[in-house]
Amino acid sequence: GINLTLSGGTIGASTYENGNTATQYGGGLYVGPYRSGLNTKKPDCTISGCTIKYNTANESGGGVFAEECTMTFSSGSVSNNKVYSDSAIYISGGGVYIKKGSLGISGTAEISNNMVSAGSGTLGVSGGGLFIYENGNVTMEGGSIKANIVSSSIASMGGGVYITNGKMTLSGGTIISNTASDTSGSIVPGGAMGGGFFINNSGELTMTGGSINSNTASTTYGSCFGCGIYSSGKLTLTSGELKSNSSSTMGGGIFVSPSVGSTDCSLTWNSTTITGNTASTIAPNYYINNGV
Repeated sequence: GINLTLSGGTIGASTYENGNTATQYGGGLYVGPYRSGLNTKKPDCTISGCTIKYNTANESGGGVFAEECTMTFSSGSVSNNKVYSDSAIYISGGGVYIKKGSLGISGTAEISNNMVSAGSGTLGVSGGGLFIYENGNVTMEGGSIKANIVSSSIASMGGGVYITNGKMTLSGGTIISNTASDTSGSIVPGGAMGGGFFINNSGELTMTGGSINSNTASTTYGSCFGCGIYSSGKLTLTSGELKSNSSSTMGGGIFVSPSVGSTDCSLTWNSTTITGNTASTIAPNYYINNGV
């Protein structure tokens, strides 16, 4: 196999103008398989002290794009990276994008202050901090995903984390102060959904510990749902805490609702503490659609 270890140094710069830019994927770092004929070698990547900052991608993975690899992230930071486009239909993963592989987050690892934002030609933005796709599998035992943002005038989903056709287990660490922001100047379909997490109908989140707190979903004219967690997939809550999240519409803590035609939406709630969340309209702590 191929092994990459990043234990120090910086990938990027102190400004976006001086950082790295990718026209599609992996502004700071791209990690993927090596193919030769019928053979495929999948890499292992260890991040244990490197700083990846002020990089840009025009479609996915502003800081890191990783596919078909095993990645561990125990210290260092992926911060102040961005994905921006005014022409790509969907853009995602301001900090880290995981596809067909695994990521283990622990220790003091930090994914922070990353952004996905769009101009008028883009239909949706998702995963300000982390985007999990196509059988991606993430475990988080420590560290933080904080102060990341998704912002657009159509649909903003998952300020901290977006999961579709993948899964994440949260057993420690914090998902804190992330934002999904709808910047439209009129009432339009879409809105802001999942300041902390957005779980699509093919995604799974299992929370056995850790904290999801102080995340926000905001809009001027549209609707905001599920500031801590928005889920139309499989959500299992057995421990940890979900607190002090704030939505300007409904479901300050959790919003659970199946997508049209979906049969994959479920909620299992055991002993996770859900408290102190706010919503300006209804259901400050949780909103559960009758279809679940």
